[in-house]
Amino acid sequence: MKKAILIGMSGCGKTTLIQRLGNDSLRYKKTQVIEHYLNFIDTPGEYLEQRKLYRALIVTAVDADEIGLVQDCVARTTWIPPSFATTFAKPIFGIVTKADLATSPAQLEYAQSVLNSGGAQRIFTLSAVTGAGIAELLDYLEEPAPAAPPVFRTSPLRRAAANPSLALPPAASARRMAFNSPEFGELTPEDFAGADQAVRDMTLPVFAAARAKAVAP
Repeated sequence: MKKAILIGMSGCGKTTLIQRLGNDSLRYKKTQVIEHYLNFIDTPGEYLEQRKLYRALIVTAVDADEIGLVQDCVARTTWIPPSFATTFAKPIFGIVTKADLATSPAQLEYAQSVLNSGGAQRIFTLSAVTGAGIAELLDYLEEPAPAAPPVFRTSPLRRAAANPSLALPPAASARRMAFNSPEFGELTPEDFAGADQAVRDMTLPVFAAARAKAVAP
């Protein structure tokens, strides 16, 4: 199961939802600090409501596979800013809670629009009390976590090897960067496995010469 961190304003139902997802008894509990429970990270609503505490959410989100933005459908306001998803380098999904308390479709639509504006890529409408919509969310969380993107160092030639569409510098500049780069001794032909033949023909001899120079007496 994917590990998810839930972020939402105070009283939106994050803790109750986690209790339902964990087959625990439902009881009111005000979350005062960041708490880990099974595959979920529960966060105090104040961390969203006070921008100075965003850093705590950003740091804690590193431990999660995905970010869950939670919006109470009966609340008349929100603390989820537009494009909030850009704060995190993680997939974002949205949860509309307390669907059993909605008295009109407009309330659900407002909550969904808030999550869409915040950057949620998929939205689940549910009730932790009645259990409606819980199965769909669990099915989603039980899907395999997305693979992390490959990490490349930031040298120009390494970026070119990873993305052949990038414009390459002239051979002389490439050679100069190779000799001046502290990374050249670590690169191997496998680093360029994804590059097209033109990139390989240009870069591999450069790094071979740099490596030979480095080990020469």
